[in-house]
Amino acid sequence: MNQKDESGTAGPFSRRRLLSQAGLAAAGGGALAVTGVVGGGPAAAGNGDALLLGQANSANYKTTLFPDQLGFDIWSLSRNGVGIRSEMGALGLWGRTGQKSDGVTAGVYGDVYYDTLPGTGVMGVGPNNHAGGIGVEGIGYKGIGVHGTVADSGYGVLGHAGIGFGVRGEVTNADGIGVSGEGPGVAVKGKATTAGGTGVQGAAVDGGTAIRGEVPNYGYGVRAKAGAGFGLLAEVVNGVAVAGDSTDNGWGVKGTAANGGWGVQGISDTSFGVRGDSTGGTGVRGNSTTDVGVYGRSTNLTGVLGYGGSYGVIGQCDAGGTAVDGASSDGGTGVWGRSLPTGYGVRGESSSGFGVRGDAVTGIAVSGNAPQGTAVSGVGKLGGEFRGTRAAMRLVPTAYVGSPPTGRHLKGDLVCDKNGDLWFCKADGTPGTWVKIA
Repeated sequence: MNQKDESGTAGPFSRRRLLSQAGLAAAGGGALAVTGVVGGGPAAAGNGDALLLGQANSANYKTTLFPDQLGFDIWSLSRNGVGIRSEMGALGLWGRTGQKSDGVTAGVYGDVYYDTLPGTGVMGVGPNNHAGGIGVEGIGYKGIGVHGTVADSGYGVLGHAGIGFGVRGEVTNADGIGVSGEGPGVAVKGKATTAGGTGVQGAAVDGGTAIRGEVPNYGYGVRAKAGAGFGLLAEVVNGVAVAGDSTDNGWGVKGTAANGGWGVQGISDTSFGVRGDSTGGTGVRGNSTTDVGVYGRSTNLTGVLGYGGSYGVIGQCDAGGTAVDGASSDGGTGVWGRSLPTGYGVRGESSSGFGVRGDAVTGIAVSGNAPQGTAVSGVGKLGGEFRGTRAAMRLVPTAYVGSPPTGRHLKGDLVCDKNGDLWFCKADGTPGTWVKIA
């Protein structure tokens, strides 16, 4: 396939002559139409005849072209049209290689000639009237079906879609991966350019996992980062928006925040903002070296609500701090414990200190209210110990004079009447047997 170049020397096509050609075609088993410099009708040729430029060529057997030295089997150049066009019932254009050229082994190789202008090396267009059509398809039996490489800052593979999928990966085996990204930087990145867009979206049928991240040892299965919004936003109608599982003493869900942010924030209009359940461990646990481990705040109802078979809320402090701290700013309750129908609303235990301690500057440190029972009860070697700078204890006078006239009373009851006289019940009864002791 040698020609003389414009200098008259025999050899491969010179670059100037190649650029002056409009097209060259070889056909095998079917017609390969090439856009040429001049037009022409089909030319019937017998086996062994030369190729005719500018015309369609046909033959009874396949035509094979071999380059000499480092040339091209077929070089076709078209400035505005199609360099090579092949129409077949099966494969329009098929390439195979076992050699390397410029470090690339490729059956079909496409290159953009003008580096300063945008172009496409290889372009495939699927049918516009069939949803199952494929523009470019790559099959890798044990290798890579489609491989995209970028040397600097471009895109290895770029997919565009109007309302469909820019890039879509499908697998038929349960152990397969539709789309896989791997690398020392960002393996898979999704970017949404509008406020309501989604960078990466995963969808799964019932019982499946939309997005799953795995790390064999140390790292993040899924990591989300946001400048001022939500690093990770999950929405659900009836199920669980975010679920974290740990099988070996790890964390199901861990949130870390710097500069005054929230590690984990949960918001709910009528139910639980954050809920933790555990069958044998801790439902929700908060650790802090200098501040509050778990903080709950509610403008109208309960900041933190604990419910459990044994303990609703348990707090532990090992450094002389406060295990559970409750604060109320406007006539509310700092810590409120409720037990139904029996048990302890709030219970404190201590081996040598205070089981429950209340501090108040001008109000009441500890208050008990029981319309039908005992407001405050103490059991121990000493049931109650009272100390005060003004008085150790005070009995609030009744609204009447004398001993209680009605109601059932027990031996040991002590009453201060309206006049300040002190009465003591010596026998159970209604109203009981009373004596004036002071």
